[in-house]
Amino acid sequence: MQPGALSGLERFPLAQRGYKLEALLTHQPPLTLCEAAARVGHSPGYMRAKLPKVCAKISKRYAEYRIRRSLGRKEAAKNKIRSLALELVGRGVYPSAERIKRDLDGPYVISPNELCALLRQIRQELDLNPR
Repeated sequence: MQPGALSGLERFPLAQRGYKLEALLTHQPPLTLCEAAARVGHSPGYMRAKLPKVCAKISKRYAEYRIRRSLGRKEAAKNKIRSLALELVGRGVYPSAERIKRDLDGPYVISPNELCALLRQIRQELDLNPR
């Protein structure tokens, strides 16, 4: 850098917006880059060009949040399926995948393979043999 040359943020006339974006890194739940950019009054593309590091942090934080949220939903679904299977066994009904799907209220957020693996595990724990 030449003496007297300005760094990226100093050249950027909206440096305060970069600080405002950084402050948004603590917002709960985390914001998408589009939401964060809208809060400071610019497009995501413009902000990415002017403040790439801050924008990368915002994007990474939101991606990690989505992963945690997804894992939480899957864990809740597995707990619900487990309790439904135990309820079925308590009533003397074999906890098949089709029976679980039929008795669930609304969609389940795990794949059919995960459902079958979970039911196999539950059946092993309860020492149930298939029909």
